[in-house]
Amino acid sequence: MNEQVLFSLPLQRFEPIFKKWVKDVLSEIPKSTEPATAPDEFLTITQAAELLRVSVPTVYGYVHKRLIPHMKRSGKLYFSRKEVSEWLRASRKSTAAEIHQQTVESLKRAE
Repeated sequence: MNEQVLFSLPLQRFEPIFKKWVKDVLSEIPKSTEPATAPDEFLTITQAAELLRVSVPTVYGYVHKRLIPHMKRSGKLYFSRKEVSEWLRASRKSTAAEIHQQTVESLKRAE
């Protein structure tokens, strides 16, 4: 049997009750310390170009020069989202502040 209760409360009085209820419910959800591992996603050349924010011919140029990790099956090019992201991160240039900090640390170790 469902019981129904109707309240005639102003919204300002109901809001803290609702927030506490939501907080209690959320606290019951177990928190995972490990990130969810999704299977690697494979991209078409168009999707890879969109991810890199370059044109499709530019990606073809990267492939031709063997600059970007890729796979070819039945004449079609495929790209691993994970590998393309890692490839992009590997080309990151250090900032002047990072280079300065590395130099300072290197000189301290040499003393």
